[in-house]
Amino acid sequence: MKILQKYSVLVAMIALLCGSVAIRANDDLLTIGSKAPSIDIEHWVQDGEGKFQHIKEFEPGKVYIIEFWATWCGPCIASMPHISALQSKYGDKGVTVISVSDEDIETVKEFLAGEAKEGKTYNDVTKNYCLTTDPDGSVNESYMKAAEQGGIPTAFIVGKKGVIEWIGHPMQMDDPLDLVVKDKWDREVFLAEFKEKQELDGKMQKVFMQLQAEKHEQALEILDKIIADTKSKELVSQLESFKERIVDDMTRKAEEKLLESGDASAVEPFNKMVEKCDGDPTRLNELAWRIVEMKDRGTDVCEELITAAAKAAELGVKNAPTEGAILDTLAHLYFLQGELDKAIETQKKALENPGQFEDQIKEFLKTLEEAKKEKTGVDK
Repeated sequence: MKILQKYSVLVAMIALLCGSVAIRANDDLLTIGSKAPSIDIEHWVQDGEGKFQHIKEFEPGKVYIIEFWATWCGPCIASMPHISALQSKYGDKGVTVISVSDEDIETVKEFLAGEAKEGKTYNDVTKNYCLTTDPDGSVNESYMKAAEQGGIPTAFIVGKKGVIEWIGHPMQMDDPLDLVVKDKWDREVFLAEFKEKQELDGKMQKVFMQLQAEKHEQALEILDKIIADTKSKELVSQLESFKERIVDDMTRKAEEKLLESGDASAVEPFNKMVEKCDGDPTRLNELAWRIVEMKDRGTDVCEELITAAAKAAELGVKNAPTEGAILDTLAHLYFLQGELDKAIETQKKALENPGQFEDQIKEFLKTLEEAKKEKTGVDK
């Protein structure tokens, strides 16, 4: 089993952390405090059952949420009930939610007709707010691209004076929206935080470049400086968590390198890997089986490492005594140790609950029994 995680997971984590933002050094960037662009939407699929007007310009004194979504976007779909709840809560306080997709109307209508849960369709879930589609992408251009937002769902809160008050994930807009509605929102404080996130995203690109080049030490140096310069405690906490994952990844790679040697230097890192399995039989089995595979590939695996692997498999069997796949691994390791009788006995137990590996388990049991016959013949 491959233990290393892909860096795409780490990139995704930081993208979520930073709101998928990027900074652009010019005055055209749509940001907090910018005048909200007008919207020219082609298809209004839902409009609160006729409650909301199909607008282009924002009416002073009212609050609007312009949210970008798509039928293929899981988080967008997961946000729909929450968005609906917000519309219900603030509808009589002058708030209008307008969700915008750039897909064709047929695709959107087909999606909305589908079942959401408990017999309800997505039409039912979204019927109390405005759900639209704008295939020419003009609204996306005016908002998402103008603000350099890289991912959906993304929501823009347009305040009572027609300016952008907040940008972020719709699941995180409850408090900002409440404060905007109550005229208690401190735009300048959020602008400072938002700019910090924008700048952070630009800095993190340098970290990712070093990681992609397998220059982990350099990446950590840059990341340490970023952490030192970041004021937000929340961002610092998440960046430190990111750093821990990089360090863990470096440790795994070092352990992997030592393990693949198969010599005595591999025993200690192997035992550390066993400890990290926390007794989980599946993980123990995967780890022990790697030693079997190394031997099959022709690696000169030392006896100490085979013994360590056998102990790991024995622990796996102890925690899952009837699991055929783990018993099979243990039988292979007993065979490598020259414990032929124990291998046969263990493999017969594996055959009692073989799961999907029945053919392989039978084949190896046959191999073991033939080896026993050969050995008995020699002994005679």
